[in-house]
Amino acid sequence: MKKGFTLIELLTVIVILGIIAAITVPTINDLIKNSRKDACIEQKDAIIEAAKRWHTSTNGEGLLTNGIGEVTVGQLQNAGFLDANKKYQNPIDDSDITDNIVTISGSNHKYAYAFDLNCEVNNE
Repeated sequence: MKKGFTLIELLTVIVILGIIAAITVPTINDLIKNSRKDACIEQKDAIIEAAKRWHTSTNGEGLLTNGIGEVTVGQLQNAGFLDANKKYQNPIDDSDITDNIVTISGSNHKYAYAFDLNCEVNNE
């Protein structure tokens, strides 16, 4: 008598592996998308905090008028408020954000900081 697997046994294993893959692949993709979105939001918050520290410490280094204006991610890096050795990219699409602008607006020592970074994940 020959030892081995029958065709039915092999097909059963293949079907079970297919079902497992059909369940796990979408879940893993969702986890990856959510982690990219979380990383993007975290990076956006860190850049805004760096702009706040820069604004408070330097009063804008001549780039602001009456404390209002703009600063780029690259300028924050050059001034030492962000890691100068890091290449800042959007975690969603890996685009370079070094030239993206943080807008500072407000008056009477109450300022708002806005940084436009698209953290929406496309459903592919």
